[in-house]
Amino acid sequence: MIRNHKTRVVLLPGLHGTHDLFEPLLQHCPPEFDPLVISHPRDRELSYEELAGEVRTQITGYSPMILLGESYSGPLALRLASERPEGLVAVVLVGTFVLPPGPRWARFLPWELIFRMRTPIYVLRALVGGSPEDVAMVVKTAAILKNVSASVLATRLRSTLTVDARPWLAACPVPILYLAGAKDLVVRRHCLKSILRHRPDVVSRTLPTSHFILQLAPADAWKAITEFLQGETG
Repeated sequence: MIRNHKTRVVLLPGLHGTHDLFEPLLQHCPPEFDPLVISHPRDRELSYEELAGEVRTQITGYSPMILLGESYSGPLALRLASERPEGLVAVVLVGTFVLPPGPRWARFLPWELIFRMRTPIYVLRALVGGSPEDVAMVVKTAAILKNVSASVLATRLRSTLTVDARPWLAACPVPILYLAGAKDLVVRRHCLKSILRHRPDVVSRTLPTSHFILQLAPADAWKAITEFLQGETG
């Protein structure tokens, strides 16, 4: 077990599964934190359970440690936390869910074909928001998605439409912070309400952003995390 004076923050990415969109968060990282960015395989179709096995070996042996799950990776963070890894002190969920954020019937859509066609930017923009900052993030996200297998993206999306992470949420042994975007059109407010129904002790903070919470408000996100930890340890 590596015991550090800094808190290791394990960053688990959204649907794209890469490190690329964590750049703004890393640039604003306070000195008391030691971030570790996890990237998911771009060419292997893995379930949440299988991804947990992949990530587990990369995070073992650090104390203190926080698991941060962004969007798609929220259930993954809870799955890992439910195993009670040594050194874990908190979980941070960012714009995410424990039950499908969209209608279950959507899992039957031809997602692999849709991803192979590379959804036009204007469609992504309509889903996310229309501010200049949102548009810039949509363009960057679209470029990143081109480097991930369409079948992998389809598998991940179907996982979000069939997931039930409530048992992992209930089994999480540490305090949980939820960061929401006030203008999030992808993961809507009902997802947070579902989490609070099953874990009323979850602390939530809403930031004035779209779904790109960590990208558009990185300093505010770190501030919320810092204050949350101080409240838990003070």
